[in-house]
Amino acid sequence: RCYWIKIGAFVYPNPVRNNQLFIKLINSENTDVQIDFYSPTAKHILTKTCKLNSGTADIDISNIPKGLVIVRVKASEKSFNFKLIKQ
Repeated sequence: RCYWIKIGAFVYPNPVRNNQLFIKLINSENTDVQIDFYSPTAKHILTKTCKLNSGTADIDISNIPKGLVIVRVKASEKSFNFKLIKQ
């Protein structure tokens, strides 16, 4: 939890089992965000853009392959990277 507060972002659940990924950014109520998904070898898989609702975005990742995925979240002038496991 302290890590989340320090960087200002959180991606959950991890691992993802039901193809729904949530992204929470603190101090970002209705911001547009870009979410990029990469393979462990840095191959770009998918880009999604959405608007946060109360600081949270609900992302359908059904078209992302199972396994380890790198998630890059860009909001305003900030960028956050996360490792995610999709089951």
